[in-house]
Amino acid sequence: MSRSTVKYKKIISLLSFAALFLSGCGNTVNTQSSKTVLNADNVSSQNSITDSSADDENSDELYDSTPISNAYITGNADALDSYQLEILNKAAEIIDSIIDESMSDYEKELAVHDYIVANCEYDTGLLSVFGAYGKYSSDPYGALLKGKAICSGYTTTFQLFMDMLEIPCISLKAGDTDGEEHAWNMVQINDEWYYVDVTWDDPIPDRGADDFIRHKYFNVTEDYMAKKHLWDTQDLPEATNFKDSYIEHNIYTISNFAQTQEYIETQISNKSENVYFRLDDELKSSVSKMDSEDDIDTVYFAKDISDDLADVFDNILNKHKNIKLRCQRIEYDREIILAVYIGSK
Repeated sequence: MSRSTVKYKKIISLLSFAALFLSGCGNTVNTQSSKTVLNADNVSSQNSITDSSADDENSDELYDSTPISNAYITGNADALDSYQLEILNKAAEIIDSIIDESMSDYEKELAVHDYIVANCEYDTGLLSVFGAYGKYSSDPYGALLKGKAICSGYTTTFQLFMDMLEIPCISLKAGDTDGEEHAWNMVQINDEWYYVDVTWDDPIPDRGADDFIRHKYFNVTEDYMAKKHLWDTQDLPEATNFKDSYIEHNIYTISNFAQTQEYIETQISNKSENVYFRLDDELKSSVSKMDSEDDIDTVYFAKDISDDLADVFDNILNKHKNIKLRCQRIEYDREIILAVYIGSK
């Protein structure tokens, strides 16, 4: 599928999960048996009102930011209402600050992902017994101007930026394996499609500048997403390639844990928060926790993995007093790898 055929925004609604989702991230699941693309009537109605906010908790559609991205691309914002104009101005300001035209589409996408994660926090009101989230948390206004969002807010904000940068993107609204509503994106980079879940890359609770920015769900495959996401893949482009995942760009094969120090130090110098290690067969066989399939995604102290890794962490922490490190076993491309997260104290 070429870029020209996917420039418009698509919103996919799950077909058969409505009965499962009594609460969760996002709005009510659409039970209609079709793929929904917002049509001209939707857009016309939205632009005819004074405030186009997505403040309907019973809405079955994600916020449509197409008028905003079109205004950015054409340079004509006459059709926008005041709410949309605030979103446009803030998004354009952010693009000016984080995007350089010399960047590749992958680098632009990464800059947008990291900005959203670093500057927006999950609206935990949705997780309360009342399930009440903020007025703006389901659309880009909440994420960009209020600094809070639920999954639909993260998803539509990412969609908005991709559309403004003319990177093909799709927004999906479906569910997760815990039976809760959820939303995420697909994006096309270098002619390959990937899944992106910005929400699940933002830790809860949010600790601001001290947080690690994770990229576990940045440009991953359908198989990878399917471990914890549920959705109808019919009519969606295939996503089977890892070549432009964040992990693939930042993973190193090691034969001993001493080798990790150089790579971690390099990431610290580059102010990058993540580095990943693939253990060769001999090293993996010597580490029981790496060889086991239990406790995937558990965050460990380095000593729980290996005394040698703990020595490396001690060396780095003695050198960089303002740094903290954590490690985690994660499943990637059908194998277990070691993720190291770097953050400031």
